[in-house]
Amino acid sequence: MDLTLLNLAAMARRWWWLLLLAPLVAGVTAFVQVSRQQEMYRASSTVEINPPTMGTDQYTYYDSSIVATYRELITTSGVLQPVIEDLQLPLTEDQLRAKITTAPITNTRLMHISVSDPNPETAAVLANEIAAQFQSFAQARTIEKAGPYREALNQQITSTQAKIGTTQQMIDNLVANEDITSPDIAAQIDTLRNNLTDLQDTYRQLLISANQMDLQEAGAQTGVIVVQDATPPGAPYAPDVRLYTLLALMAGACIGIGAVFLLEYLDNTTKVDTPYNELIGAPLMATVPVVPSMTTLPHQLFILDQPMSSEAEAIRLLRANVEFAVASSDVNTLAITSAGPGEGKSTVTSNLAVAMAQAGYRVVVIDADMRRPSQQEAFKLSNERGLSTLLARPDVPWQSVARTNADLDLSVISSGPIPPNPGDLLKSNRFAALLETISKECDMVLIDTPPALAVSDALVVADVARDVLLVCRSGETRVEQLQAAVAALPETARVIGVALNYQKRGKADSYYYYYRSDDSSAQGGTPPAGNSRGLGQKVRARVAGG
Repeated sequence: MDLTLLNLAAMARRWWWLLLLAPLVAGVTAFVQVSRQQEMYRASSTVEINPPTMGTDQYTYYDSSIVATYRELITTSGVLQPVIEDLQLPLTEDQLRAKITTAPITNTRLMHISVSDPNPETAAVLANEIAAQFQSFAQARTIEKAGPYREALNQQITSTQAKIGTTQQMIDNLVANEDITSPDIAAQIDTLRNNLTDLQDTYRQLLISANQMDLQEAGAQTGVIVVQDATPPGAPYAPDVRLYTLLALMAGACIGIGAVFLLEYLDNTTKVDTPYNELIGAPLMATVPVVPSMTTLPHQLFILDQPMSSEAEAIRLLRANVEFAVASSDVNTLAITSAGPGEGKSTVTSNLAVAMAQAGYRVVVIDADMRRPSQQEAFKLSNERGLSTLLARPDVPWQSVARTNADLDLSVISSGPIPPNPGDLLKSNRFAALLETISKECDMVLIDTPPALAVSDALVVADVARDVLLVCRSGETRVEQLQAAVAALPETARVIGVALNYQKRGKADSYYYYYRSDDSSAQGGTPPAGNSRGLGQKVRARVAGG
């Protein structure tokens, strides 16, 4: 399938209803479903995170990971359970956790704590309470983490302080009671004084550490600060009916387009853009549109009842193309068949015969479908005598059986009484001889045959007639069936073209497909007078005199 602009436009015309229906159904469904959902309001409070850390390396660590840690801490039991208890909420921790979303502000230490709820006031109260409880939780957590270090430091300070007092007392005793001029006593005093100096240095370092820890504990008071309280929102954030309806329309359009491509890919029926030349080696000669008033017409000859209609013009186009198709041949017999039943071959045959007769040709129509004949209905004739009579009784002249129209040079030989062995009658030499006799006395013989794939009658007729016109039903006849019908025909038969019948109106009305040879289009016209020559000879004479 070539995705040219013309093919895409043709696909859009064929499936316009699906391309409109799919997004419409999706959009309406989404609109109804989303409109029924409960409105939700979102309130947000903002907190600033200032962990009690010191040093450049610690701040780098904070920037890369602490926000993610604090986001997780907000939804822990240490924060949520006090909220539930203080507000006496009829919710579990999981239910409350489902209402909370957190979002850090890029390149800042700020974080939004948002709560969703059907009630805007409730959403604001919950957001503020969660922020306050998170602030308390962070402070208590920092102090709790520093507790063991504070206790150990205090113990070290007390122990060092005691050692300093003991050492100083020992020095004082030696100075007061001993002879300090003694070398031994002097050495002891020097050793004790050195130890005292070391203890005093250690004590000073411990005091510095204690001061730093005091600063960290003081910083814990401002580790998490609520910088903005939540206020009740004025409008719900969900459901977004317009957004979801638009998305559904887009999704429906995509589904519709995909369905069209899938259906086109799976659709292997005959259409106006089917490459008939590539598939069966014969061109599309005419596209006959659906005749909506067929049931109300006096008969099936719409070319007489509606001569200015597009279907009548399509038949005249088919006549012109048939003229040029047989112009290079001395054969003036044309078998008209189809792959299967119900494709309108009999209607095309009768109207094509009238069109040729209107152009001045002498035409004979033979209904060789002796199983389900229909030409007697199209022309409103009696079927008491017909082709079966001529084949069963060779002594009967065909003129006595044929019904001739008074206004047109058109003769019709109906099928006659349905015989028990129509195939055997058509295979007999009598049929070939009869067809040869009739063809010598007229310009064109049109033979309505049964479907080619239903019975072998059409194959027998095609072998005698030589030229075959295939009729197929637009959108119903499968390409495989058409190819099988052509393959079933005898090698002596030549398919001159295809008539696409029952085409939906709108396409056949706007353009026609001509039988082309070297890019020249066939045109129908009035042939020269005289009935002694075949149709091909008359067309050649007209072109030569041209």
